[in-house]
Amino acid sequence: MQVTDRAVSTTYRRAETAEELRSAAAQMLCVDIAMIAAAVLAALVVLRLTRMQHEKALRGPVPAAV
Repeated sequence: MQVTDRAVSTTYRRAETAEELRSAAAQMLCVDIAMIAAAVLAALVVLRLTRMQHEKALRGPVPAAV
């Protein structure tokens, strides 16, 4: 995502016409939406892992195998 963001930012800085600016802005919007989606998914993974760890802690220690 960071590489894509930098590439689009470079495209935006180098744009000279209104059409190039509009295209670069649309690309930046798409990258931003993808970053937001990735952040939401990461938060969901963290919440799920936390829930799983909490449930495991409530079960108590696992008996040793004989």
